[in-house]
Amino acid sequence: MTASPVSKPRNYRPLSIALVIVRYFDFGGLQNEMLRIAKVLNERGHKVEVITSDWEGDVIEGVERHIVPITAKINHKKIQQLANIVEDRVKEKHFDCVIGFNKIPGLDFYFAGDVCLAEKMDKEKSPLAKLLPRYRFYLKFEKAVFGKDSKTHILLLAHGAASTYQHYYNIQQNRLHLMPPGVAKDRFEMNFDRGQAKKNLRDEWSLPQQARVIIHVGSAFYRKGVDRIIEAIGCLPQREKDNTWLFVIGNDESKKFIALADKRGIKERVIFTGPRNDVDTFYQGSDFLVHPAREECAGMTIMEALYCGLPVIATENSGFAWHVKNAEAGRVVDYPFSQIQLNQYIAELLALKLSQYTVLSKNAKQYCLTEDVHNLSAAVADVIEAELFSSTE
Repeated sequence: MTASPVSKPRNYRPLSIALVIVRYFDFGGLQNEMLRIAKVLNERGHKVEVITSDWEGDVIEGVERHIVPITAKINHKKIQQLANIVEDRVKEKHFDCVIGFNKIPGLDFYFAGDVCLAEKMDKEKSPLAKLLPRYRFYLKFEKAVFGKDSKTHILLLAHGAASTYQHYYNIQQNRLHLMPPGVAKDRFEMNFDRGQAKKNLRDEWSLPQQARVIIHVGSAFYRKGVDRIIEAIGCLPQREKDNTWLFVIGNDESKKFIALADKRGIKERVIFTGPRNDVDTFYQGSDFLVHPAREECAGMTIMEALYCGLPVIATENSGFAWHVKNAEAGRVVDYPFSQIQLNQYIAELLALKLSQYTVLSKNAKQYCLTEDVHNLSAAVADVIEAELFSSTE
């Protein structure tokens, strides 16, 4: 059942709400969060319209779609064009509020699904890069959302990012709202027979029953660090290498990663499954998840894995990596990234005794029982209603 505010104010009424996302497609992390938030707002009686340039997926009952093809070819020009379209649509429809899932000016709420670009420019780019038109544009739009003169409320999944944005933009504290993760209860189970799940997965893919299975879940393979996992497996001693399979579950072009796996002598044991609706079977039947992202604001797959009792290796700059540390349910690779450290951690988890592995698995589940890991969509709806109705009382 959808969570609602504890008590509704006297001026409570159905709202007209626009959700803005560059494009919607099945299996995208940010897209899935947008979809769940849209459904919760609709269930609460609000009128919801999604403004997007493309929609690849099922139609949501009760949620309107305003699809506006973008003609620009360059990414930052696409964002500019979308911002212009949204501005015109807001004037036409007079929405009560606009929630953005990409950084554009004029938002009432921004769902923070991207890393802080100002920090990235400082730490990873040369000073000259800031002079490039695309970076100047993106920094301008980021400032329009986070700057101290902005009125946009920020919905933050990665709690550690709050201090980062305050450092770069001197953002007012009352505009920052820390959100819980959003593990979908209807998709993932905590109680299951892991031994049977492991057997089923290996049977389905015709693997030896003693095979070690590592998984990675997520699209944008380079940004999420799939090549780093391939390099690490390629560095294992031959005996371990011959008994280790990597499943990459997500939607992206895989050619160059297959070529890298071939170069490292593990092509036959790196399997790109494409996007799948049964990702829970991989969380249940594999040995651990590796998420060595170069850039990751949150990383919902980390929380999904922990919820299913699956140990996790993640890079420190992944937004949800702190949950792995707090849960004591895996390893966190330091930032700046070290391939040697990732290699070591993967080798360590492959070498765990059953009793040691069981401790990590139990820690992951126990952590998810004591922390709020489900109520993201309801929390977002609560903040939106609280802010809008308090401002009109």
